[in-house]
Amino acid sequence: MAEARIPTQGRGKLRVEALLDAAEAVLAEKGYDAATMTEIAERAGASIGSLYQYFPTKAAIADMLRSRLWDALSAELALLPAAAKGATAAAFAERLISTLGNFYRRRPALQSIANARLLPASVTADVRQRLRREVAAAIAVFARGITREQAEVASIVAYELMRGARAI
Repeated sequence: MAEARIPTQGRGKLRVEALLDAAEAVLAEKGYDAATMTEIAERAGASIGSLYQYFPTKAAIADMLRSRLWDALSAELALLPAAAKGATAAAFAERLISTLGNFYRRRPALQSIANARLLPASVTADVRQRLRREVAAAIAVFARGITREQAEVASIVAYELMRGARAI
């Protein structure tokens, strides 16, 4: 997959941020498969040439956007165990599902990338696998004493519940 070009100057960094914001909005509205580079450039108020200068393919912009969204979700998940300290397992599970559901409602582009048919399977699988790992890590911190396998099973259940809740 062609990689994005990372700007070094402030103006270029601002342009890339605007392009990523636009890509996030377009992918959230249309899904990865239906989104076009032209729509992303238009939404950002940029020329198509400017978009291609930084992102040679739609997959490259999705990959950088995926990284940005992961940083945001990881930050939220990292707060869960401490925020749920002293809570029951049911209360922690509710907070976990709520955190995931709220994130995906606010930032649906990550789910769009995870469900894309036109991205390599390795990319979409990575989104799902990373989410499961992050959730398993949060569960393991909260529920000390459970095995890694138990935390992973619980993370799969949480992921599927979140997906189901998003469909409602």
